[in-house]
Formats: sequence, structure tokens, C-alpha cells
Amino acid sequence: ALIGIFMLIYISFFLLGWFVTAYLKACLRNYQFGQTDINGQLYMVSSVKPLAFMGVMLSNMLIIVFSFGLATPVAKVRMAKFLAQATAVQGDIESIATNNHVSVSKTAIADDVADAFSVEIGVM
Repeated sequence: ALIGIFMLIYISFFLLGWFVTAYLKACLRNYQFGQTDINGQLYMVSSVKPLAFMGVMLSNMLIIVFSFGLATPVAKVRMAKFLAQATAVQGDIESIATNNHVSVSKTAIADDVADAFSVEIGVM
């Protein structure tokens, strides 16, 4: 009986940890995307729900565990699809495309420098 109580406590802390992680990741992502704008004309919106995020995280974990890690790409695609469906860009995209006169050579040089130093930039 004592082992059962310890297992119940362990599982409840595990699930609580998953919920806290999902809540923080979802809220931080929503905030970061909400603060992102391009020239004051395009705005990014993220509407990730913490419980739905936790559900995807838990189901992905089960998929990976029961496939012995072979379905890791499936889990990554599921998470990417979930996040993509919760992301939107609002604003006038055509005005940005016509007003954007960034030199291609500067962009290419920056990409080459980033590749040379193996710099990777990611939000999450």
C-alpha cells in the first residue's frame, strides 16, 4: 500500500510538472509572438492553449516511448503542425513586400557569416 501511495505521488508530481511546463511554454510563446511586429505593419499572433499544448506533449511522449524512439520525427511533425495552426500573421503583407528594399548581398553575407560560425537563432 505504501508503494502505491508513493507511485501516486510520483505520477501526480510528474503530471504537475508537465502542466507547469506546458503552461509556461504556451504563455511565453503567446507573449513573444504578441510583442513581435515588423515596421509596425505586420503583427504575429500566437493562440496556443496550455491544456492543448500539454495534451500534444503527453501524446508525443507516449508515441516516442511506445515506438522505442522510432516515431520521434512523427512527434516533431505533430508539434510543428500544432504550433503552426496556432500562429498567424496580421497586417498588410503587400505593403511590406513593396517597401522592402533590403540589399540581397547584405542578406547573403549575413547568412554566410552565420553559417561560418554555426549560429542558429530560434524562438522555441
